[in-house]
Amino acid sequence: ATMEHAKAKVDAGFEFMQKLGIEYFCFHDRDLAPELATLKESEEALDKISDYVLEKMKNSNIKCLWGTANCFNHRRYLAGAGTSPNAEAFAYAAAQIKKAMDDNGLKVWSIGSPTGKIKITDPFEPHFDEFKHMLELAHILGADKFRLFSFYGCDAGGYRDTVMEKLNLFCDAAEGSGVLLCHENEKGIYGEKTEGCLDIMKTFNGGFKCIFDPANFVQSDVTTYPDAFEQLKDYI
Repeated sequence: ATMEHAKAKVDAGFEFMQKLGIEYFCFHDRDLAPELATLKESEEALDKISDYVLEKMKNSNIKCLWGTANCFNHRRYLAGAGTSPNAEAFAYAAAQIKKAMDDNGLKVWSIGSPTGKIKITDPFEPHFDEFKHMLELAHILGADKFRLFSFYGCDAGGYRDTVMEKLNLFCDAAEGSGVLLCHENEKGIYGEKTEGCLDIMKTFNGGFKCIFDPANFVQSDVTTYPDAFEQLKDYI
């Protein structure tokens, strides 16, 4: 596909919508502009065709409802995009999504990761590699908050030091990145109740902030307000 072909599709699309009285349209980035040799060239092509679309919109009553990233047609996404085990494909998808968000005036506030949602006895190294992978994603998307948890299966006792050791590895990996780690309470993890959350907050003394999930506290038989809130409010 060429830019001439892309412009012809825009012309045909607007003519079609005007004849049918359609007021809004949606698009995928790669459906609007062609996939070129590099990400930079593809983004530049999208910028050019977007300007052409804007001119068409100004000369009609047709408006854009939303635009998004096509992270499924290209063969690099055979194993998924955000779920891809290939780091290059994953990073490419993140950059493509970031471009789509920028063009739509959207920003990412936080990465809602599953970090720490494994048993304390599960193999840690693959999980830690996944964490570092998602930390890279936070940088690409411009997110400065990162949600995580504090491991299942800690109720048998004797696991506090192991929990803190593993959380400390997360802190060390994120240090200097500009990304704030935020611990969320969850039924069944070390920090399921107020006491566990407080222990984490005080142990790391600013290394973590607290995501206060009242529904998860209710599931853990914790009095959400005023008890839990009053004890954790300085860390939220």
